[in-house]
Amino acid sequence: MISKQKRGQITIFVILGIVLLIVAGGFLYMRSQAIDDQGQQEVDELTPQEFGHVKKFVDTCVYEIAKEGLMIIGEKGGYVNPLQSGVMAVPGFPTKGNGFEFAPQTNLLIPYWYYMSSADSCVTNCDFESKQPMLSGNSVNSIESQLRRYVANNINNCLKDFEDFKEQGLDIERSEKVDVIIIIGDESIVITLDNSLTIKQDDQLVTISKFTAELDVKLKQMYELATQIVNYESSNNTKFLEMFTREVIALGSMGSDKKIPPMRGLPQINLKGSDYWLLPDVKSELENQLMMNIPTLQLLFSRNSAIFETGDPYID
Repeated sequence: MISKQKRGQITIFVILGIVLLIVAGGFLYMRSQAIDDQGQQEVDELTPQEFGHVKKFVDTCVYEIAKEGLMIIGEKGGYVNPLQSGVMAVPGFPTKGNGFEFAPQTNLLIPYWYYMSSADSCVTNCDFESKQPMLSGNSVNSIESQLRRYVANNINNCLKDFEDFKEQGLDIERSEKVDVIIIIGDESIVITLDNSLTIKQDDQLVTISKFTAELDVKLKQMYELATQIVNYESSNNTKFLEMFTREVIALGSMGSDKKIPPMRGLPQINLKGSDYWLLPDVKSELENQLMMNIPTLQLLFSRNSAIFETGDPYID
């Protein structure tokens, strides 16, 4: 019997990682957009064309760096740097840490959003914890705060000290004070960079301080969906992943060539001798069966949901 008290439920956290990884995949249709159209219009009207190009360049950099940071957060289950945020994995022992390594020697850590912090032998009154980051807020590990820091710390990698513009004769001075505002809305994420630029060419001078981009991704909806999955799995009344795993075990233990031992059954007389299984073989077979069957778990009405038919009336 598979108990909920076992925190080595890799499947739920892989699913959660995939849910957040959607941010870096099919749902990551993003567009760069100047939110403050009136402010952009004023720049174009009051300054030479080159000055307007500087603003558009910085807007694009805000978009690119924010997109890069969001993809990293999506790939790593809600963190830019899981290790620095206290996520630890013990290779070969997935129940010993508060996260797991997605693939051996990749350093791609995925945090457990729900796990048992008590010893594996715990049966009653066990302690459970979570490494799920908050979506918004000023806490250090909220996704909003992490994305804000990522943009502030990496924007220079894109700006490159405005070398191309300086070669065109523009004198650009950039303030050391950098503020980033992140607004995670229902339909998109708006990023505003507050960083004063003083641009001078010949006898003309202008100061621009607001730069904005929008990522057209429903991160809030994805996060809430992932949270619902966690809450549903952790509920005492559901345990749907355990039930799914039990069904996989039951199917694997059927037939004459069963590679997985049945979970229960009455003693039977076998004239050919006793059945026996080797633990490493059973473990390998169950892992293979789960890898084949986990993709059949679908979120109804989601973009990639589909109905699988095997032709077997028992399974279908």
